[in-house]
Amino acid sequence: MSFSSRSSDHQGNHENKPYGRFLLVLLGFSIFYLILTFVCNLTVDPYGLWRNGGRRDNDRLIKAIKVSRIRPKTIFLGSSSIVIGLDPKHVALSNKQPVYNLGLFGSNIYEIRRYFEHSLSTNSLNTVILSLDFYAFSQHQKTAPGFSESRLGNHFGDVQDYISLYFSLDALNLVIDPSKRGAYLTHEGAYHRKADPDKIRENFESELIEDFSEKDLYGDFKLSQSYVEDYQKIIASAKENQLETLTFVPPIHATLFYGFVTSERWSEYKSWLRSMVAVNPTWDFSGCNSITTQPIKPGLNTYFDAPHYTMKVGDWLIRRMLNYNADSIPSDFGVLVTSENIEEHLKKTYDDCLTWQTQNPEIVKWVDDIKISASKVK
Repeated sequence: MSFSSRSSDHQGNHENKPYGRFLLVLLGFSIFYLILTFVCNLTVDPYGLWRNGGRRDNDRLIKAIKVSRIRPKTIFLGSSSIVIGLDPKHVALSNKQPVYNLGLFGSNIYEIRRYFEHSLSTNSLNTVILSLDFYAFSQHQKTAPGFSESRLGNHFGDVQDYISLYFSLDALNLVIDPSKRGAYLTHEGAYHRKADPDKIRENFESELIEDFSEKDLYGDFKLSQSYVEDYQKIIASAKENQLETLTFVPPIHATLFYGFVTSERWSEYKSWLRSMVAVNPTWDFSGCNSITTQPIKPGLNTYFDAPHYTMKVGDWLIRRMLNYNADSIPSDFGVLVTSENIEEHLKKTYDDCLTWQTQNPEIVKWVDDIKISASKVK
């Protein structure tokens, strides 16, 4: 090799050294950042995975992990109404513990099926209490952005989820700014909602406007046969695994039930309820009964807004279904509907709501005015 070649190689190596040092420094800083982020997120726990029941806004991530760790014997399935309204610590469930509230905000029945299957895979499940929300069967009700198939059935957790929990900038931002963390669930998966009793009417009005204007809720409801099949799969799997299974239609307030069911949605509602009962006998707490028609006024302690009942109502609901000290519950609250009594039940539900409509013209006009306002929001 000539002197000039050796000189050229030496010069090239000399020029590469600064780049090598730069890459080493960059790698060092990256590792330091990752370690620092991990330690901060693990110590502060901004997602509330350890110190609380997890962030409400990350319920689909948190609850998948919690089910794997808790291995509940009993689960609640459904949407926001049971997260808020059913208490896993209810005394009637003392012999069914641990109980976990696996309700998901704004879920459709497909998501509910997948989380049921995830819980079933723990081999610990004995009892399922499932809330059947009418809107969860609408073909417009899509899976939520936070839903991920990869985390379900995987009891070691999903890698992407752990990156989000411990290494992401979003998690670090929650450490830096606690005000962004939002509300937390309980360790049992419930959400203790607080409301200003003096703003009950305003809460009802804003929620009704939202529900009537959103096509994926009640504004343009169309029953999805695929979602009906998802429900059939839940019940078939529960029976195959010899699980105690209780299904119920939640007690939404009469202002919402009247607003969408006893008008243009009545025929669709009847078809939906028939299809539910054909699969499994179902407790029906909806319609216009002594609980769902309670006046909307300051101090109301049974509802936060039209679709969301309080744990006081949830207490009656659990006691009725489990026949636990149920004598004090209003006799018209909760009817077990089967294939034998479905037609009689539907007729009585409709007649009861017509009676309520006739006896409450002011509140009916208020609801009708809200529907007109909601139509302008669409």
